[in-house]
Amino acid sequence: MIAATGRRSSEHPMNRAVIYEDLSKKRIAALRQVLDGLKCASGAVREILRAVKQQGFELRSTLLRRLLGVDEAGGSLDKPSESSFPDLTKTLEKFNSMFDLSDDMVRPRPGFDLAYDAALEEISEVQGRLAEELESVREEFGNTAKLGALHSSSCN
Repeated sequence: MIAATGRRSSEHPMNRAVIYEDLSKKRIAALRQVLDGLKCASGAVREILRAVKQQGFELRSTLLRRLLGVDEAGGSLDKPSESSFPDLTKTLEKFNSMFDLSDDMVRPRPGFDLAYDAALEEISEVQGRLAEELESVREEFGNTAKLGALHSSSCN
C-alpha cells in the first residue's frame, strides 16, 4: 500500500525484500576487508618482531610474548613457537593468485580451474560464431534492418 505522500507503508513487501545482488556485493566487500585486515595484522606482527630483534627490547607483556611466539614454550626471537600469530603472507598470496575479487565477484584466475577456463573459451567461441551469423543475416536483409541478438539465461 502506498500512502498519500508517495511512500510505502512499513508492511509493504518491498520493504522486506532481500536484494541478493546487494547482499553478494556486501559479502565480497567484507571478504576483501577481512583479507586486507589479515594482511595488515600479519605485517604488523612481523614488524614488531623485527623491531624487538633490532632494538633488543625486553618483552614483559605475557600477551605480546605469546603473540610473537617468545613465550615460555621455548620460542625465541629467531624461531617463534607454534603458539605465535601465524605468518599468513604465503597463504594470502596463494589466495590472491587463485582468485580475482576486483569486480564484486569471486572469480578463479586463469589457469587455476581448467574446467572454468574451458567453459569461458567455449562461451567466447559461441559468441564469436553468433556475431558472424548476425552479420551474415544483416547482409542478407540489408544493413538497414534493425537486427540484434536475443538470448536467454534459461535453457528449455
